Amino acid sequence: MLFNALLAATSASLATAAALPLSPRANASITDFTTSPVSWSFPPGRGFSAQTATEAPCGGFAATTPTTFPLTNGQISLLQETAVDDLNFLWYKGSNPTKFHEFSTYTNTIADIGAGHYCGHAPDFSSLGFVDGDVATLLLIYYLDGQKEWYYQCADVKLVETSSYVKTADYVCGNYTSELEVASEADSLQLNGGSSLTSATMPADMVHPTTGAAAAAASVTGSSSSSSSVNTDSGLSAAEGGGIGAGVTFGVIALILAALYATGRVHFGRRNAPVSLDSSSSSSSLPIKQRAV
Repeated sequence: MLFNALLAATSASLATAAALPLSPRANASITDFTTSPVSWSFPPGRGFSAQTATEAPCGGFAATTPTTFPLTNGQISLLQETAVDDLNFLWYKGSNPTKFHEFSTYTNTIADIGAGHYCGHAPDFSSLGFVDGDVATLLLIYYLDGQKEWYYQCADVKLVETSSYVKTADYVCGNYTSELEVASEADSLQLNGGSSLTSATMPADMVHPTTGAAAAAASVTGSSSSSSSVNTDSGLSAAEGGGIGAGVTFGVIALILAALYATGRVHFGRRNAPVSLDSSSSSSSLPIKQRAV
């Protein structure tokens, strides 16, 4: 009976692991994509072209009609088609930036993020001196996983008082990804005095949720613990039953993690921390940032 329970739990867990979406990693090229590898879901982005995606500051696209956006407590929503490194979030007051260094950072760099969806804070525009009716440009810059070339995506917003802002009916913002590593403030890109927001100060719904391997492990842990109580007719003591239950749980988790690792959905070990070497010169239009050797 215990063997059957283990077999059922293992099969279900491996099926869950197999169902997780594969994402291109180190071999991905910008020309593999017809839409931006990381794109704005909300607010909508300006556009994407693989031929101009490396052009600062907005990937070769001019301003579009701005989307209504709240002065405070706004959220940004992204779609990642693949894993990327060093994802940075910036803002600019106005709709026609000409250089990267006209932008300012406002939150920590995301060192690694997998394919899926991301929901995070927008700048607190009110505290930055914006008022009702002002326009702003939001910017994403990132590397494709394992590469060292920046790609740019901009979005345009028109700010309104938060009390009068109404979300659209199709608005969705959530975190669904198998990998998310937020860099420390010291390891994050900081531009024009932009302050960083560490995960410790984020609201609970903005901190990376349990997803991917962790979620699968959590679901297995829950089901295993509920089935690990031992019938007194089996002749096993509570301690023996608990030991077997724990062994089953850890065995299943190990199988899940092994399957995820083999298929490239999860990675072990720590990457080198990103090091910001950004030039403060306003004459430069490109960010300079690389990982420590």
